[in-house]
Amino acid sequence: MGGDHGPSVTLPACKAFLASHPQAELILVGRADALAEANGWARCTVLPATEVVEMTDSIEVALRRKKNSSLRVAITQCKPGPDGRSPAQACVSAGNTGALMAVSRYVLKTLEGIDRPAIATVMPNERDTFTTVLDLGANVDCEAGHPPANGTVEAITVPHGSSSATDPAFYDVWITVAYGEPPAVGRRVTR
Repeated sequence: MGGDHGPSVTLPACKAFLASHPQAELILVGRADALAEANGWARCTVLPATEVVEMTDSIEVALRRKKNSSLRVAITQCKPGPDGRSPAQACVSAGNTGALMAVSRYVLKTLEGIDRPAIATVMPNERDTFTTVLDLGANVDCEAGHPPANGTVEAITVPHGSSSATDPAFYDVWITVAYGEPPAVGRRVTR
């Protein structure tokens, strides 16, 4: 239950989410004392973790030393079990993004041909629908093959012009590469 303000903000947000989405269920992961307020909430499971990945922790610390961190325990909830089902369909974190990406890649793996995960979000657009934006800057040292791989991920996961994966309009994918400033930022391949 990270972020700038921790459970004092995230717990009321979780409660409001449950109230406005009656079909949803939440699994809250963190230190038991920090999540005590959520015990007994309807459609909410509290899953304790004994460690926290701090914003200042390196990726190595998150991966190798904090194996019972709230971040890792939460990501593990998205990993399918022997029956092919996972306890959670998504993991939301307000904490260390680099650690989130690294631990996700380690625990969940990636699809064949996809070297690294990409952060995605949806934004409202002028057509009163949503645009999904991928690769929101977690790694400025992008390799040449990453943008096409992100297009592959988007084509698989984001509905486009159709609601049916058998319709070619479903895979209407545009890849846009944004270049940062100043020109010396990043590696040569990204400039």
